[in-house]
Amino acid sequence: MHPKGVSPLSSGENTNSYKELLKMKKILSVLLAMVMIISSVTVAFVAFAAAADPADVVEKINAQSAYIANADNGDGTSHKLPGYLFQRSLNSNVIFSDDNVSNINSVMDACYPEYSADPYHNSDGSYNYGTILENLVGLTAKQAQVKKNSDASLTIGRDALKALNLDAADVVSATKIGSVYTLKYADIDLAADEKVEDSVLADISANYPQATGLDNVIMNSVVSHNTALTVENFTLTITNLQIKVTFNTAGRITNLTYSYKLNGRASVTYINPTPFDAVFSLTETTSYSSFAYFNDNNDFDYAELAARVNAGTANMVNTKAGYDYARLSNFNGGENENGDHIDYIFGLNTSGLIKSNTILSTALGAILGFVDKIEIRVDEKLGTDIRAKKWVCKNSGSENSNDICTSSKPHQVWQCTCKDVSGCCSCCPAGTGCTSTHPCDKDGACRSADCKCGYVNDPNCGYNMTTQDELESMDASLATVFQTLGTTLSSSMGTAAKKQFAIGTTSANIPVAAKATDKLDARYAVKATELDVFDIQSASFDSATGAITFTLDEQTEANGYKGLSHLTNDYVTNEEFVKALNVSLANSASALTNALKITLLNSQLSYTDVTCTVKFVGASADNMYGTGEIERINLSYNSTAMSIDKQGEDFSEPVITYVFSNHVDSTAKNVKYADYEKGDANMDTSVSLMDAKLVLRYVAELETLNDYQMLLADMNEDSAVTIVDAKAILEKIASQTV
Repeated sequence: MHPKGVSPLSSGENTNSYKELLKMKKILSVLLAMVMIISSVTVAFVAFAAAADPADVVEKINAQSAYIANADNGDGTSHKLPGYLFQRSLNSNVIFSDDNVSNINSVMDACYPEYSADPYHNSDGSYNYGTILENLVGLTAKQAQVKKNSDASLTIGRDALKALNLDAADVVSATKIGSVYTLKYADIDLAADEKVEDSVLADISANYPQATGLDNVIMNSVVSHNTALTVENFTLTITNLQIKVTFNTAGRITNLTYSYKLNGRASVTYINPTPFDAVFSLTETTSYSSFAYFNDNNDFDYAELAARVNAGTANMVNTKAGYDYARLSNFNGGENENGDHIDYIFGLNTSGLIKSNTILSTALGAILGFVDKIEIRVDEKLGTDIRAKKWVCKNSGSENSNDICTSSKPHQVWQCTCKDVSGCCSCCPAGTGCTSTHPCDKDGACRSADCKCGYVNDPNCGYNMTTQDELESMDASLATVFQTLGTTLSSSMGTAAKKQFAIGTTSANIPVAAKATDKLDARYAVKATELDVFDIQSASFDSATGAITFTLDEQTEANGYKGLSHLTNDYVTNEEFVKALNVSLANSASALTNALKITLLNSQLSYTDVTCTVKFVGASADNMYGTGEIERINLSYNSTAMSIDKQGEDFSEPVITYVFSNHVDSTAKNVKYADYEKGDANMDTSVSLMDAKLVLRYVAELETLNDYQMLLADMNEDSAVTIVDAKAILEKIASQTV
């Protein structure tokens, strides 16, 4: 209502005032609405983060963790264990007040030699006190993947999730937000002699922090190490201790995380009588997540597969099964510019050696100084195609004598495309300049993919390739030297690689009851495999063929070729390969290797695409393992051996560079098993005096028998092989003779 006699439209002044009033009302309405929305959200959140029953949450956690940790259901049945991701992160911090870090560093230098190296001590003289703290409590950051149906302790040791036995009485508070439950626990006052091993941390993990009495440990240490430090007024607590658990709709755990913070503080005096504070903290967050529960209808049981293959191959070996063996190994080559097949390429890098002028002889330097690299391409007949490379830089010999341009560190030039793209960038109109000090793309202003500002390798710097024909036209004698050098290297290294990879074909027919290694190299003969669940990366069953195909992870020197060694003897290690190359090179090119002081130790050999296909006798979609006897087994893989840089050395590039890559495909098929008689202990398909003699030698501990031989020799089937069984074999021979 307006004042009497006054209209809201009676004057301009009143009109403006009224408009301002309306505007203010609108603003207040918006603010009021926002307050109401925020209040509603807050109320909803508070309602959502509701209190939970500690007893109920603890019961669920205990039951489900037991299911994860133990395959035994406790009622005579069992289940396959789930896989999961384990991750522990640590955040540690140590602070010395009043700039006393240098004093403490000096004390560490003088009194703690055990912390003088990495990861505790840095090259600049400083110490990683957080890492030292982690060492004191026995914890390290860690991440690992536990496979389905495997013993987690074999992967992560004491960090494996155990069957928890939490007590609801220890819980301070329990809340629930959606499917996430949070249990909070009381602080632990370690300085007041409370113990970690008596807390919930010990209930959660066998790998709890060794923080009990840590204050006394530190104070005793400064005395025993004669540091002259005085440590007093020590406080040490564990705070923010909590467990978070997420359950899925089936009630299974999908994530379990526990965390806490270790806090410490002490007054320290050194030379100055005025004390300074030493404050430290360590926060641990450990999670078990990405749980993959075994699905009997869809999941492949890697553990059972490994056990079945192991049993099947052991049976082949122990029963002296016959089979047809074939193997093909070829270099994975390519084609050159002329379309000719190339098996492998290797080269000789001389640029660093030439410039150093310390390794090469004058004569050899004069010859090889013509080029930086010699590339030798080798065909399947060990023929050679020589390519010489010389690094050329347009800026070499510039006014900056320290400016060295090499293949690893070429000159760079500033490139800007923003100015050449219409409407690309407002800060760099078309036609304007663009420099490293005033780039177009300042502060990321250019958003177009066409706008590129930055340093790039000088396109005028690079290798000039000289073909063999060009070399001959320039200098016939030099070309001859290169050809001889190439032939020498290819014949030595190439031949060695060919032998190590067993390039070519291998075949054999192993008769039933014959020892396979008598007919076939032990490298190729089927071995009693030792696969485990950790070796297998993937597996599938082909109902059309009745075969199972499984793969292994990449096999390298770092993992010790472990999975491959469990499966076959048909491989070579990096150490063996490099040794063979060195020996061959030394024998065939001794003058060259002595002049260049060449070693090939900086190399790596890896196996990829490792695939095994196995078919069991009588296999079907309903029973993919059939009778358990193997009918056919195939192995294939790719291997690559290459030179690698010598990190941290004067010449990072190897003197001789090479890449050898090959593919292997082998199979043992048409497997036949003998029907041995009882008493045929030596498995030669007949019962004779030799069998009785073998049993007697076994009894006298002069011979060993495999499991199948033990079964054949156990005539009275009392699960033992004794002189009684030898006598029974003799009686059987006598009866057969009559």
